[in-house]
Amino acid sequence: MAEHRIDIIIPCYNYAHFLDECLVAIAAQTRGDYQVLVMDNASTDDTPEVAARWMAQDSRIRYHRNDTNLGAVGNMKRGYELTAAEYVVILPADDLWGPTFLEATCDGLDAHPECSYAYTGWHTTHGNLDAPEQPMTWIPHDRSGVVEDMASLIIQNYIPLSFGVFRRSMCEKVGGAYPLFLPMLGDLYLWMRLAAVGPAYYVNENICRLRMHGANESFALHATGRSAFDHIHLLDLVFQSDQWPMSLRLLAKARQIQLLTGAKLVDIVSSLGSKEAMPIFKDYVDAARDDLIVVTAMAIRACSGRAAGLSDTLHDANAMLARMAAEKTDTLALNLLGQTPDSQSGAMNRDYESFLNARNYLETDHTLLQRVMRRWPQEPRIHLLVHAVAADYGLLADTLDSVAQQPYPLWTLTVLAPTPCPDPAIEDVANIEWRVAPTHRDVKRVCDTAVTENDCDIIALLPPGSRLDPFCLWRIAHEFATDASIGACYSDDDVSRHSDERVEPRFKPDLLPDMLAATDYVGPLWIRRTVYAAAGGCSELPGAHFYDLTLRVLDQIGAPAIGHVPDPLLSLPVSPHVLISDSDAMAAVQAHLTRRGVSGRVRPGHLHATWRIEYQHSATPSVEIIIPFRNRLEYMAPLLESLLNKTDYADARITLVNNASDDADVLAWLDAQLSANPDRIQRMDIAGAWNICRMFNAAVAASEAEFIVLMHNDVQVLNGNWLSRLLNHGQRPEVAAVAPRLVTPGSQALDFTGSVVGLAPFIGSPDTGERTMLHPGYLGRQQADVNCAVLDSAVLLMRREHFTAIGGMDESQHLSYAGAEMTQRLAGHGRLIWTPWSTLAHYDDDAQPREAIGIVEHEAEQANNELARLKQERQLITRCLPLIQHDPSWNPNLLLGHQDTRIDTGCAVGWRHLPVDDMPRIIADPVSGAGEYRVTGPLRAARRAGKALGAFFSYPDTRKRRIPTLADLIRLDGARSFVLHHGFSNQHIQLLQQLQTYAPKLLRVASMDDLATAVPEKSNLFGHWSRDTRSRVRSAIGLCDRLIVSTKPLAEFARHMIDDIRVVPNRLEWARWGHVASHRRVSAKPRIGWAGAMQHAGDLALIREAIIETHQEADWVFFGMCPDDIKPYVREVHDWVNFDDYPEKLASLHLDLAVAPLEINAFNEAKSNLRLLDYGLLGWPVVCTDVEPYRGAPVTRVNNSSREWIDAIRAHLNDLDATAKAGDRLREWVLADYILEDHVDDWLTQHLP
Repeated sequence: MAEHRIDIIIPCYNYAHFLDECLVAIAAQTRGDYQVLVMDNASTDDTPEVAARWMAQDSRIRYHRNDTNLGAVGNMKRGYELTAAEYVVILPADDLWGPTFLEATCDGLDAHPECSYAYTGWHTTHGNLDAPEQPMTWIPHDRSGVVEDMASLIIQNYIPLSFGVFRRSMCEKVGGAYPLFLPMLGDLYLWMRLAAVGPAYYVNENICRLRMHGANESFALHATGRSAFDHIHLLDLVFQSDQWPMSLRLLAKARQIQLLTGAKLVDIVSSLGSKEAMPIFKDYVDAARDDLIVVTAMAIRACSGRAAGLSDTLHDANAMLARMAAEKTDTLALNLLGQTPDSQSGAMNRDYESFLNARNYLETDHTLLQRVMRRWPQEPRIHLLVHAVAADYGLLADTLDSVAQQPYPLWTLTVLAPTPCPDPAIEDVANIEWRVAPTHRDVKRVCDTAVTENDCDIIALLPPGSRLDPFCLWRIAHEFATDASIGACYSDDDVSRHSDERVEPRFKPDLLPDMLAATDYVGPLWIRRTVYAAAGGCSELPGAHFYDLTLRVLDQIGAPAIGHVPDPLLSLPVSPHVLISDSDAMAAVQAHLTRRGVSGRVRPGHLHATWRIEYQHSATPSVEIIIPFRNRLEYMAPLLESLLNKTDYADARITLVNNASDDADVLAWLDAQLSANPDRIQRMDIAGAWNICRMFNAAVAASEAEFIVLMHNDVQVLNGNWLSRLLNHGQRPEVAAVAPRLVTPGSQALDFTGSVVGLAPFIGSPDTGERTMLHPGYLGRQQADVNCAVLDSAVLLMRREHFTAIGGMDESQHLSYAGAEMTQRLAGHGRLIWTPWSTLAHYDDDAQPREAIGIVEHEAEQANNELARLKQERQLITRCLPLIQHDPSWNPNLLLGHQDTRIDTGCAVGWRHLPVDDMPRIIADPVSGAGEYRVTGPLRAARRAGKALGAFFSYPDTRKRRIPTLADLIRLDGARSFVLHHGFSNQHIQLLQQLQTYAPKLLRVASMDDLATAVPEKSNLFGHWSRDTRSRVRSAIGLCDRLIVSTKPLAEFARHMIDDIRVVPNRLEWARWGHVASHRRVSAKPRIGWAGAMQHAGDLALIREAIIETHQEADWVFFGMCPDDIKPYVREVHDWVNFDDYPEKLASLHLDLAVAPLEINAFNEAKSNLRLLDYGLLGWPVVCTDVEPYRGAPVTRVNNSSREWIDAIRAHLNDLDATAKAGDRLREWVLADYILEDHVDDWLTQHLP
């Protein structure tokens, strides 16, 4: 018999009546590599006989009888000594398991070697084992996976001994299984000690039953009166031992006091080390106070309403966190019980669904891919490796299916598993191999051997359950085949639910070394085989194998050689934070520092799966804090007071740069401060107009400090370590400047979170405004160090020599952009880092003096300042164009027009997920259904034909049309033209002016299909156009290179506005219309119909009498608008539908005759024949107004008199055969020249340079 891996110890004293049921439950287990040891504690009932019967039928069951009763704890301890397997579970005979208990827990431990124990959900029973399941109210976790229990176990034991499996090796490491000195709480002490050396694996299934009865050993122990003593004793043991962090030890002491006093835990924690305490005890608590508050909040959130004697509520925990945020801003609890750095709101997931719907693949795309591949220097072979335990085989099937459907054929997949392949059909697939890695220790060896023995170019390790986007492998191969400079790359990803729903998208930044050192936002990495080998191959850190490999690759080839595909090519089975162990990840970062020869210590971050580095610097450099000011005592006094009283960095000197202050109170205050602090403060006077850049330059020129801090006068220090936290990064040789987090005083709302170029209004900070310091940020960004392209901050630390080397600040710059302009130049000397570990308050009051001047002078000054700002903004935009096109810290799929992090669902970029470089790229800003005919439909047809790719700005509601910004367009790299359909607003004009200046090579094409200057008064659109419409139309068209119109009258209207005018008629997209059909004579009476939206009141008035006159001879059918005075005579009225449903809905009217009345006016004379095309393709004959757009078509035209309308309609009704032939002729006319797909080349010629 194979060696067993699980020992099940059954303590039993006079439990023969339970033992049989217990062994039945064990025998039913779906995992069978166990051995049972029945520990008979000198029972006086028939326990030996029950055990003997079972031993006779199952060799895995053993029996041991103590000569004397050792007591419940002694019996368990003895059983532990008599067993040796790695996995141990102690199951008193009166408790029961469901059949999957061992499989669920032990498979979890197999898959997560970092976990020291595993347990499942459970509920109590009073004898009726078939009673309905009860809610698992005791357990503070709501999903399966790796969990941390330490804080919550201090408050409440929710893991019965019977329902947890632990590792013997871990148990020995912490001192053995069950101490004799804690008979009541030995199990809790075991779980707490195990939690100190590794997390747990929790199975969120109600698998087990805890039987409640009068003979429970726990009742007997409770009757001894030891419960209170053991609780106090246990908490003392935790407090006294250094195997737990100090924060948890203090929490144990607080819980002990709380149990003895009944006070609220938050009140006790807040009072520990208070001002009234002796200094030595205050200092003792202060060293861990921030972390103590965090773990206390975690414990309350986990156990509130569950734990005995705990009266604290969720509100109490949140209030404590809020107080800490105001007083100690560098430590926050942001990830309590299920909240994760990358958790998404429902709104984000809904936006993502829209994003995926717009990001479509076509069957014709396969031809495009083959065309691109022919230009590759070689076709890389891709090797996928997946490590899966038996519990993952269901997930593995999803991965195998996904890979098998990839159109890119050059792949191999290796499965690494502890057992041979369970399905021979898998091994029969040529591209798939199955290799056995019996234990986790074997995975690296087997994985690296597989890589060595397979002749592939690109290596990727994926978790089981990963699903690949349809063109994933092709896209990855394309990146490597076309860019020899990259040694590895990664893509965006999401989570795939069992329903195939894709949620929780992770739109990642490019490789930011400091953000990567704070959190693994990269995930699975695609690596060249040579780089994989040079980096050391597969990781030996099971809880951070993706992350460790990424860091080793980074150390091997550097950040510029790691590419990023900003497209979600992978769907993972769970959120990536579940796949990582904090302890292993921190070990990976520590090893990363060691490889780079950097001295530092890795500490936990605020969130699970985040951490921070405390760099060990040998020097304590001098720092000069420079603050320009003029008057403004209301800001200067609290700023200086906070600097002097709170800054804990010793070698810091403050230079107050006075620019002609004339407030007597300010001058007196300044003299007093200089007198009181002569060694810490110095004064510099600068005459002339207020120019903060000039003042900073002068102060730095006079400074001898190694580091300088440029600080605006409208900030305030919140905590003592703000400067040392900035120097933590600033002293690193590769760093050029560091900026802290800035928050709004009082509300603690985020004010500065690092700079993103292109984010509204031009250079912005994500998540500022309403989000607070507690906000984790997208991908945990707000709680991790971030590398930025510029730092437009009110507080900035840098080396003085760097400032001098770039020539200081540009004194011609406006304050709004001075910092951004300077740091862009400074980036040439090293990294620019924003850190949340240093926080200051910022009033955001512009730091400029307020002069007592008249209204006229004030308005003039404001105007001059705005002109200066705009001039400098133009200069900076020119310099920042590459960063606007691509800021490495911001994913191009994220919206630029909003401070909150949102997906840009308003622009579908065809070439972002289908990078076919030889196809022209066109940006389109269409509006309403007309935009579909003029721009969107033609670009779709061009895409299907493999002739062009488009980027569409789309709007579900035209009343909420978002005007694209310059940044929106600049980042759509590679586009050759921008087609602006009916873009005549002031914002559009401003955008065209900017494009003319900053993107002169981008062809600007105006598209027009209605005479916007002559909308009829009866149209519901009349009120949407202002009196200056004509001038705005002229301005917008004049700023374009070309005008495309749908009719000759429109061309004539604009001939004095622009030289290059081209007429491109509307056409129908066969892909939308070709499959629809309409039938004739489907009812007793002929069916006459009209279709149109709400702007046709004047047109319909023309046929009112005709409808009344003929309504008994025919059935009138209206689709869309139907005036009330006509409705009594109309047989059917159909509501308007969205554009996608329009062809099918129109065809379903089954008309025998259609009408198209138009008022005779300039607007209608300039219209297109689109309505005739819709009717004609369905084979409907038409009676219409004799107006310019309808001339030349085989239709019946009338002069808009009621009599002509009536006579023409009756003529068709009287000869339905001739009417049908007229419909056929109109259809042939449409097919001959008005099918879009037949004219794609012409459309592209007119819209491209």
